Amino acid sequence: MVHNFTKATLAMLILAGSVGIANAAEVDLGTLAQAQADLTFTGPAVINFAVASKGIMQSGNTPANTVFATGTIDHIGGANALYAVRFEPSRGTQGTMPNERVVDGTVSGNKLNVMFTAPTFASGPVAGGWWPTHTAAPNFSFSVESDGAQTIKPDTYGVVLQAAVYNP
Repeated sequence: MVHNFTKATLAMLILAGSVGIANAAEVDLGTLAQAQADLTFTGPAVINFAVASKGIMQSGNTPANTVFATGTIDHIGGANALYAVRFEPSRGTQGTMPNERVVDGTVSGNKLNVMFTAPTFASGPVAGGWWPTHTAAPNFSFSVESDGAQTIKPDTYGVVLQAAVYNP
């Protein structure tokens, strides 16, 4: 069987073959460098979180910043971490700032204005009403106080807070 190829067809076949050969040849790239990155993943940090009342307190006129409870966060394993605290969003009514809350008593109409505070909190909240610390530490303590002077009626007021390790 005889094939009649035109010069243009033969030139295209030769060019295609030479491109395949050029791609198969070693390319001179200069000095070869290689780098490695170790990608390490850990599980979420585990913390102990507790809020303890100062016990049974006297109702009546209460000055601003009266401490009602203290909160503590401890990092399991003692690692330094940033922490964030907030009031449980569905409990009570947020005050002017996310660290302020109006909580209801068990008796209808009774209200208590509280706030959480600590000298190591950052200057302001982040998304979701979380108030982070500004210094990493293995543990963190804060207080729950009266938000302004107020007359407190005899009742039980539930204050619910949440805490987490903060990863900015």
